[in-house]
Amino acid sequence: MALSLEGFSHIVSAIHEAAFDGSQWGEVLQKLVDALGGCGGALLSTEPGLRSIVSAAVGTDPAAVRAYNDYYGRLDPIATALERASPGAVLAVHDIVSLDEHRRSEFYNEWAAPLRIGDGLFCGLMRGESGTAWLSVAAPLQSQPFGTPERVDLMRLLVPHVQQAVRCQMLIGFQARELQSTLTVLDRLRHGVVLLAANGRTVFVNAAAKLIFDSRDGLLLRGDGSVYAQHAAEDTTLRRVIGLCGVGDGDGIRSPGCLTISRPTGQRALVVHVMPVGDGRANLADARASTMLFILDPEREARPPLDLVRHLYGLTKAEAAVALGVGRGEGLQRVADDLSISISTARIHLQRAFEKTGTHRQAELVRLLIELEAG
Repeated sequence: MALSLEGFSHIVSAIHEAAFDGSQWGEVLQKLVDALGGCGGALLSTEPGLRSIVSAAVGTDPAAVRAYNDYYGRLDPIATALERASPGAVLAVHDIVSLDEHRRSEFYNEWAAPLRIGDGLFCGLMRGESGTAWLSVAAPLQSQPFGTPERVDLMRLLVPHVQQAVRCQMLIGFQARELQSTLTVLDRLRHGVVLLAANGRTVFVNAAAKLIFDSRDGLLLRGDGSVYAQHAAEDTTLRRVIGLCGVGDGDGIRSPGCLTISRPTGQRALVVHVMPVGDGRANLADARASTMLFILDPEREARPPLDLVRHLYGLTKAEAAVALGVGRGEGLQRVADDLSISISTARIHLQRAFEKTGTHRQAELVRLLIELEAG
């Protein structure tokens, strides 16, 4: 078995590319298997009490992978040994279990032997409280061990690159999940949230902001992804504020800003807060978010759900309806008329709402309901 320097470089390059594109692990495994002269390979992860082939496998049909994940992985003596071994240690079957014991095992006879797998090289990549990750290159069980010194040395040279790629992939996956969680929270806010890159193009628009843009009343979204105001003078101001916030002034100092955007329909003006985000090192070619627009629409009244108010404070349906009516600034008589009850009954419901919510005046009740809605 001989591998040229060029061939080694191709494998290393493929390993590091897989760190950013998990779909390439299958190709990487095939290169490793071919270089070592094996018949199959897998990148696996283990959790306490569970072993699964989760990243990639070559040379093994999907049914065998499912059988391993569902049952035989728990019987795998290789996995047990790798969970105890130091990460980076390359092991052969004969380093872990005697061949006679291996041949008698349920794992070998029912899973490995039908696949013509009985030998190979294996390496734990990392180990933590949540489990481990490891690499296997499988081979048939023959009279001569697969784990020759040459194969072991080559595996040892490649393993650090695989370890680094797996760590990088895990970090990227963690950051992607964190980002998605953040965007999900922003998307649920009642007010509009828009994230802009340094060049002014949108990176993210939440549901509330989409409604504002779709109404075409004051603020709009261009086809190129930039936000603009319909009134020319206000648009000039908006451009300037976004620029000072995203890229900064001549000295690179980024400043937040706030402005109102008038609406052609005559409704109350939108309030736009412009705030810097990120590390402040953005440039016009950077696609990361550098600015956040927080858009408040005063026409959208604070209306916490009726069921939420009832659940939190134990209000009856009538008490909650009166409280929400008062919270919207409606007079008590109008609330009574809307609910088809007398003014005296409405006062009783309001008084009970005061008692149950721990408030004493309408102003306190309104403030509480607005805070609930904001949450």
